[in-house]
Amino acid sequence: MLHFDLKDLRVFSAVALTGSITKASEYIHLSPSATSDRLSDLENRAGTRLFRRSSRGLRLNPAGEVFAESAKRILFEAEALETRLAPFAHGEEKRITVCCNYNAGVTFLPRRLGRFLSHFEDVQVEVVQRSSPEIVRHVAAGEADVGVTAFSGMHPLLEFTPFAVDWLVAVVPPEHPLAQKGEIAFSELFPYNYIAVGPYSPMQEFLYERALEEGKRIRPKITASSHDAVISLVEEGAGVSVLPSGVVTKQRNVVELKLKESWSLRRLRLCRLKDRSANAEERNALVDRFVAALLDDSGEEQGNEEEPGVGMK
Repeated sequence: MLHFDLKDLRVFSAVALTGSITKASEYIHLSPSATSDRLSDLENRAGTRLFRRSSRGLRLNPAGEVFAESAKRILFEAEALETRLAPFAHGEEKRITVCCNYNAGVTFLPRRLGRFLSHFEDVQVEVVQRSSPEIVRHVAAGEADVGVTAFSGMHPLLEFTPFAVDWLVAVVPPEHPLAQKGEIAFSELFPYNYIAVGPYSPMQEFLYERALEEGKRIRPKITASSHDAVISLVEEGAGVSVLPSGVVTKQRNVVELKLKESWSLRRLRLCRLKDRSANAEERNALVDRFVAALLDDSGEEQGNEEEPGVGMK
C-alpha cells in the first residue's frame, strides 16, 4: 500500500506546478533540500519516477500525470473536510461559509464582506476558493451556506441570483509588443514568459485547461503568491499574465487587453439551497442578511461588458 501524508501531496503539487525544487520550496515553506528529500522519498514509496528531470527542470511523466489527478482531488477533499468540521470545532459560534471562485474572492467580496461584518461583529465568515463547478457541488451538499460562481447551468437543489460581471484580461507591460492591440486572442500570449498565480489556484487551473484546448501546455516562467505580486512582476517586464480585470487598478503601470474568447466574460451568480427548512429559523435569518449584504452593490461602480477594467475596481 502506498503511504503518504498531505504534506507529501503539497510538495508534489508545488513541484508539478513550478517545475522547480527551489521555486516549490518557497511556497511550501521548506528548504530545497527537504523538498527534494520528500519528493524522492515519495517516488521511492510509489515505486516509480513521477517526473522527468532535465536541465530545464522537472516535468511530469505519464505516471506523474496519473498521480497528479489523484493528488489534486485528495487535497481538495481534505480542505472540504476541514470546512465541514469547522462548525463543530467552534461550537455554537455564528459562522457562515461562502464558497467562491477566484474572481469574486479578490474583486467583489472583500468590500461587501467588510460592510456585513461591520454590522455583525460576532459572526465569523469563512471564504473558501473553489472552481465554479466545485462551488455548485459544495453548496448542494450543504458544505457551504452560499456560493458565488461563474457556473452558467442550473441545479435542481439550488437557486441562483445574478451577482456581478467581470472580465478576465491579459496584462502586459506598457512596452510589450502586444500592448497597442487593445484586444487579443489568448493564444497570442503563449510565446511570452507567463506569470501564474499559485501554487494552488482554481482560476489558474481554468486557464491551463483553456490552453490545453488549443493544444498548448502553459509552463509558468514565474509563479507568484498573489495577484498583486503578479502585477508587480508584469510592471517590471518579467512576463505577461491573465487576471480578473477588477484587481488591476489604473495606478499600476501595466496594460489591460481584452481577450477575444467568450469564456473571458465572467457572469457571476450567487447560489444557495432552495430548501432550507432543515436549518434553525435564526440560522436562516442570519444567512438571509448575509446574502442581502453580498447583493448590495450600492456605492460601487458597475461593470461595463464592453470595456474590461471599467467599474471593476
